[in-house]
Amino acid sequence: MKKTICLLMMFLAYQTHAQLRVENIQTDKDALDFIQRVGEQNRMKWPKIRFKEKGMILAKYYKKEHSDFIDSITKEKWVIADFNSDGKKDLVAAFGSYSNHELFAFMSTADTVYNLIFLGNVYSNLFPSGVSLIHYNDQLLLRLSIHQPGGTGEDVRRFYRSDTLVYKLSSFVEWKEKYETELKFDSIVFDIAPVWNYGRLIPRMKLYSNGTVKLFQGFFVDTTLEKKWLNGGKICRTSIENVRLIEQVLALIDYNTLKSFYDIPSVSDQTTYTTEVFLRGEKKTVVDYGGLNTYGLRMLYSELSKMKSICRYE
Repeated sequence: MKKTICLLMMFLAYQTHAQLRVENIQTDKDALDFIQRVGEQNRMKWPKIRFKEKGMILAKYYKKEHSDFIDSITKEKWVIADFNSDGKKDLVAAFGSYSNHELFAFMSTADTVYNLIFLGNVYSNLFPSGVSLIHYNDQLLLRLSIHQPGGTGEDVRRFYRSDTLVYKLSSFVEWKEKYETELKFDSIVFDIAPVWNYGRLIPRMKLYSNGTVKLFQGFFVDTTLEKKWLNGGKICRTSIENVRLIEQVLALIDYNTLKSFYDIPSVSDQTTYTTEVFLRGEKKTVVDYGGLNTYGLRMLYSELSKMKSICRYE
């Protein structure tokens, strides 16, 4: 009897995983069921998910004459395509969860699980987003329309930005006609620090071209945001393949042409993401308040953070 019950449970579990595929999505309800279940598997807290038009804030924030504009850019709520070219379908969806708007990619893997990639903006998630597919010269591109912070109660049309993205390496980045293959570096420094973190230690990593990773700490000196770094620290080694991956990411996002400073209007107390790339005595620094200003930088932060977390320090 116990054996029969165990086999039945295994069968039901197999059926659940078998049905949990993007390829099975046909309707809005299918898409919402898929999002809910994959979200639960990834421990995402998405209560009352739904596809909605202008949502709860329509009467308070949207002017009536802008309704057609909002409807036009959020007409498509989800799109399905094989973005990562693994032969399986992926899902990108803009959906509502309680009073917030979410925007995620659900990427297929070699297993039955899906990787989640956040494509939205937490600083402006009261406003809906739009998604659409673009086919250009045999390339599959993703067009996102996302409201930017600072436009509450004003002409909402001025605060929507459209980004055309393509899937490269491990995530979506800004699309260009041509990409470089790699950008060499002697070392790259990376830290994440809340601006209110005065007196508390800030972790910082430094990756060298030979694969050495050094992890050390510092702190804000005062409200000028000047940082002081402490001596010592932990050291580990990563593979040359990981170093090459970072070189590819830097080239992909064309790091040397990025602005030195990115901000988010009308948002205070933003977490600061800082990267410094050194090559032959030259230094390029990018300070990114909020960490969500470009999709290319998001990818760089993700790859550096993964490297820092899996390294075995001495």
